[in-house]
Amino acid sequence: MSQYSAAFLENDIDMSILDQLTEDDLHKLGVSLGHGKKLLKAIEVINSASVDAQSDNLSDHHAAPERRQITVMFCDMVDSTALSVQSDLEEYREILSDYQSKSTRIINSFGGYIARYMGDGLLVYFGYPQAHEDDPERAIKAALRIIEEINNLPIASSAQVQVRIGIATGQVVAGDIVGEGASEELAVLGETPNLAARLHALADPGKILISQGTYRLIGRLFRCSDAQEHQIKGFNRPVKVRQVLGQGTNISRFQAIRNPDNTILIGRESETMLLQQRWHRATDSEGQVVLLAGEPGIGKSRLVYELLQYIGDTQHSDIQLQCSAHHTNTAYYPFIQYINQSAKLSTSKEANKSDL
Repeated sequence: MSQYSAAFLENDIDMSILDQLTEDDLHKLGVSLGHGKKLLKAIEVINSASVDAQSDNLSDHHAAPERRQITVMFCDMVDSTALSVQSDLEEYREILSDYQSKSTRIINSFGGYIARYMGDGLLVYFGYPQAHEDDPERAIKAALRIIEEINNLPIASSAQVQVRIGIATGQVVAGDIVGEGASEELAVLGETPNLAARLHALADPGKILISQGTYRLIGRLFRCSDAQEHQIKGFNRPVKVRQVLGQGTNISRFQAIRNPDNTILIGRESETMLLQQRWHRATDSEGQVVLLAGEPGIGKSRLVYELLQYIGDTQHSDIQLQCSAHHTNTAYYPFIQYINQSAKLSTSKEANKSDL
C-alpha cells in the first residue's frame, strides 16, 4: 500500500482515525476498489486484536490482586435524561453510540482500560492492568481530547452534548474479579475510585476536576486552577480539588514535573565540567555535538538543565524536542509540536489531536 502513503499524509490520515475510514473515503483518496477492500479488512483485524489484547489483560490478572498506584477517570454525559427527552429515540441512540465509540477510541489510544460502561458513564483505569510512567498525564490528555470531540458531536436537536470528568490518583488494591460471564470485571478497591466519582459529580459541564494526588504528579504539564477545598461525602477532611484549564507552557517535561530549582545536583561535577568546556569551544567557533546516553533516571535531563542554567543570558537559541511512548504513531511529532508552539500556530484542538 506504499503508493498511497503520500495521499494519506496530504489528507492528515494517521492511525488515530483509520477505523473511521469508509469505502467512499478511500475512493476519494485514490485507492483502488481491491486495495480498499483489503485495507478495510486489515483495519477490522487491527481493531479486533486491540479488543482481544484488552481481554487477555483481564484474564492474565484473574488470580493476582495486588496493591498499586493508579489513576482513575470517571466520565459521563451531562443531562443525558433531558437529551433523551428532547431528541428522537433513534437520534439519541446514535448520539450515545458516537459518544461511547469516540471516547473508547481516545481512551485506548492513551493506554487506558475501560473497566465498566454504566449507561452514559465510563469508569476508566490508567495504570492497570498495564502501567506507564506517565499515567496521570495520559488520563488528563485523554480527558481533554474527549471533551473536545464530544462537544463537537453533530446532533439534529437544539441540545448540546457535553461531558464532565473527574480524575483521581492513589493507592488501591487491584485484581479481584467481580461478577460472572459477560458482567465479569476487574475490581479496584480503595478511596481513589470513589474520589474520582465524587469529583466528576462536582464538575461543571465540559470541565475536568482532578485530585491533589494527580496534581502533584503532573507538575506544570497542564494549567490548573488554584486548589479549592470541598467537603466530600465519605471523606473526613476537606478535599483539595483543582480544575484543568489546558496544556501547560512550552517547557521540558523534566522541568515541568521535577522542578529542579528546589534540589541541588550532587556527584556530577566531571560531567558538568565537560559540558561547560564543550560550550566554551562552541562559542570559540568550534562546532560541538554532545550525546548524553544512559539508563532512565540517572540524570541526563538534569545535566542538560544545569548547562542551560550555566549559559544563562548568554546569547543562544534553546530548542528542546521531546519524544514519548504515546506519540510513536505520529511522524516527526517533536518537530511538529515545536514549530506549532513557537509560531503559535496550534489551536487547543490541534494540540490535543497531535497527542495521538
